[in-house]
Amino acid sequence: MNNLHLFASSRLPEVHFDAKTGVMKISGRCLSEFPEPFFVELGQWLSVYFENPKALTQFIIRLEFLNSSSTKQLLSMFKLVDTLKGQSKVEVQWEYEQDDELILELGEQVKCCFLFNFMLIPY
Repeated sequence: MNNLHLFASSRLPEVHFDAKTGVMKISGRCLSEFPEPFFVELGQWLSVYFENPKALTQFIIRLEFLNSSSTKQLLSMFKLVDTLKGQSKVEVQWEYEQDDELILELGEQVKCCFLFNFMLIPY
């Protein structure tokens, strides 16, 4: 399976999903008013990945900003992961700037929705 690497734009974050290591990174800003096609692509890739996942799948999320449309799509992506994960253990590292209470609060809300090993990590 090929890795997925999408470069950041002014409205969408960088994505690097590595099938060989099971490490999935999303970083940057998500400002698109119509983020669904972007997240559909991520979901399609994850659907194939979870047919034969690593024992541990780790998401590293380091977002500077998410608008409400993107937040909804990110939650949908994690719902898909929760459905597809099978026997794979899923871990989320939600990284946020130490003084960014909005991203911290969003991470806390996401953490409450899923039973993943979820860590909130300031930088």
